[in-house]
Amino acid sequence: MKKISYFLLFLLTFCSKPPAELDYNTMLKKHISDESVQQLFKKYGKDYKFVNAYGMHFYNYEDLNLELNFSTTDTLRKVYFKSDAVQIPYGLTIADARNAVENKIGVADTYEIGASNLIGYYFDKNLTVIYKTKDTLDVDNGVKQYTLSILNKERILSK
Repeated sequence: MKKISYFLLFLLTFCSKPPAELDYNTMLKKHISDESVQQLFKKYGKDYKFVNAYGMHFYNYEDLNLELNFSTTDTLRKVYFKSDAVQIPYGLTIADARNAVENKIGVADTYEIGASNLIGYYFDKNLTVIYKTKDTLDVDNGVKQYTLSILNKERILSK
């Protein structure tokens, strides 16, 4: 019996797979009833704050600093990551500075200076990175938030 217990412990320790990373990109523009989107709600539970504002629906997981944004037609528009409480795509973390982000996924396709932040757009990844300050030269500029959404490249580049 003892040998079986050690064997099971060995199997569980060394043969178990790490949890699969959710592919949020494939969920973008999917209806809330889609099975992949429903997996989000199953994974994160029902402890969210629902807000209906600006013609959109927000499911805010305050403890996780994660927000899901749906359109009026109940399709997933955006996923906001504001902490490392959930796994952020592409191996990114909120603790990353701009140089770490660029080492992990490359230089952004374009940068924009916002009112108080520098914003980096990665069109092929559907990723927006919002940095803490608008300093374009500071490679130690920390990340404030990551957003996954279908980016409108023409609109962004025409600004």
